[in-house]
Amino acid sequence: MTEGGSSVDAVETVIRVLEDSPLFNAGKRAVFTEDGNVELDASIMNGKDISAGGVASLKHIKNPITLARFVMEHSPHVLLFGEGAEKFADEFGMQKVDNNYFKTEERIEEYNKSKAIASIENTDYKFELSAALQLIKTEIWLQELQQAEWLVKIWKSW
Repeated sequence: MTEGGSSVDAVETVIRVLEDSPLFNAGKRAVFTEDGNVELDASIMNGKDISAGGVASLKHIKNPITLARFVMEHSPHVLLFGEGAEKFADEFGMQKVDNNYFKTEERIEEYNKSKAIASIENTDYKFELSAALQLIKTEIWLQELQQAEWLVKIWKSW
C-alpha cells in the first residue's frame, strides 16, 4: 500500500499467500469434502464503494480470492458457484490446477482416519467413537492455532 496499491490489492495478495501455503487451511491443505475432494470458497469486499464478489464450491481454481475479485470488478454478480464460477474463470484465463494440488499428505491421513471412524459408527462403540473424534478435533484445533500464530507473525512483520 505504501507504493500506491489499494487495500483490496493488499488483501488479495495476503490471501493468495495463504492459499498457496501448505501451512494454512485455505487452498493448499484445505479440508476434504465427504467424497474426498477439495472445494474452495472466497469472498472480498471493497469498503470504499461497498462492492463485493464471492465464489463457492471451486475444485480447480488455484487462487479463489483472485476469482472473487474478478467477480466483484468484472461482473454484475456478487456470487458465482461451482461450474459457472469455473467457466467465468476460463474467460479471464485464471490458473487452474488438478484437485490433487490442494491435497497434502496430512489432510489425506486425516480424511482416511475420519473414513475409518465413520465405518465403525454404527457399532456398540459410540462412546469410544465420540472420544476419538474429540481427540482428532482437538489435534486439528491445536494445529490451526499454531498456524494462526504464524499468520500473526507475518501480519506484524508488514
